[in-house]
Amino acid sequence: DETAQEAPFSGYVPGNVYQVAEGTSVVSMQRGKVVYAGETALTGGTVIISHGMGIYSYYFHVEHIAVTEGTTVQKGAILGKAGTSPLSPEEVGNIVHNAISVGKVFVDPKPFIEGTLFID
Repeated sequence: DETAQEAPFSGYVPGNVYQVAEGTSVVSMQRGKVVYAGETALTGGTVIISHGMGIYSYYFHVEHIAVTEGTTVQKGAILGKAGTSPLSPEEVGNIVHNAISVGKVFVDPKPFIEGTLFID
């Protein structure tokens, strides 16, 4: 999204966090199976997708979650809308926060977003 800008957070936050306009869709980085779709105290609306081989993508602060656990989604599938969470600073507004883990380690999500590590 060309209107997205990095959100002003201090400290370590895995993945990418962007401020976006209200109503912005949160979409799947790549094809995979939804293994969690619900609320958590820390990240609010959360969707986790398994891409196989220990690779997971995470989407935090999602409002109006549009997928259910067990569903296979395609790259670009709408998961919900950008929102906030209980711990988000109010002045930040709506955000898209995504992350990738390989095994138990969070890694730079850019290659996954760009699709350079997956074959479509």
